[in-house]
Amino acid sequence: MHERAPTAKDFSAGAVRAAVANYALQHPSTLAPLSFSGLGLLAGFLLGPGGFLVAFAGGLVGASSWVYHYYFRGERVAKEYVERALRAREAAEEEVIRTLVSDCERAGFEKGAQQVDESRTAFQKLKGRLESKEVDGSESSGAQVWLLRAEETYQRIIALLRLALEVHEALQSVDADALKTELAEWQRELKRLKKADEQGEVGLKTKIAALEVKVASHMKRLEAFTKRTELLDELLAECEKLEGALVIAHLELVDLIKPNGSISLSSGQLTGVTELEKAVAATRKVEEKLRSVTGTMTRDEEALYEQAAKDART
Repeated sequence: MHERAPTAKDFSAGAVRAAVANYALQHPSTLAPLSFSGLGLLAGFLLGPGGFLVAFAGGLVGASSWVYHYYFRGERVAKEYVERALRAREAAEEEVIRTLVSDCERAGFEKGAQQVDESRTAFQKLKGRLESKEVDGSESSGAQVWLLRAEETYQRIIALLRLALEVHEALQSVDADALKTELAEWQRELKRLKKADEQGEVGLKTKIAALEVKVASHMKRLEAFTKRTELLDELLAECEKLEGALVIAHLELVDLIKPNGSISLSSGQLTGVTELEKAVAATRKVEEKLRSVTGTMTRDEEALYEQAAKDART
């Protein structure tokens, strides 16, 4: 039914009403009479009044069918629409998860792939408990609040892991050991050239300037590498915290099981929801910190580095 993953708009009251109206219009018991009505109108213009009677009868039957499906079966149709949309969204989300795990494995990001699996397990356990018959029917709205926060937490984990994968891939593209080795060599050479320049040796100014640019560039690259390495660890730590919040919320639900086997959310709803909200809010600081670090090397700096390298070879 959905060629794309359903969004929040697809579950709005307006979208559901539009889906029900569209179903009522496209139902065979509506379409067929309306088609005959159109043919009747054409026949009425070409052959005489008898065709208009057919058009009127077809239109009446078609309109009655639409009213029946929209107003009398509307609630059932709306429920089926929402259920299909939910299944489509879940299928799309599962595809996203499979793709993320595959990308992590391909990039050698084993910690990321493991975190995806563990977080999915924690979320599914909590979701299964909230959607089970154990939750009191009178508290279904409370369960929905828990579920919304759990989904938000889970989606936050996935978003952070995508970001962590990007950082991991960026780090993999940098040979930090080679940079450090080159930097050490250039710093020794720079020190030697400066000493020779101080002793009066001519023709060293250009080489010194070129080496200074190269040293500064490498230092910036290594600084960015170190920051990104630290932030990758922070991202993974935040994912573990969010996963922990899901696990704790599930354990709280277990603690709320009453003697008859049902779950009462009234005594634990505030704690569980609040903890999930706090966990999600805390991760935004880490992401903002990462965004501030990206782009350390500007294009102008890269161009200056390349030019310095050319100058050093001449």
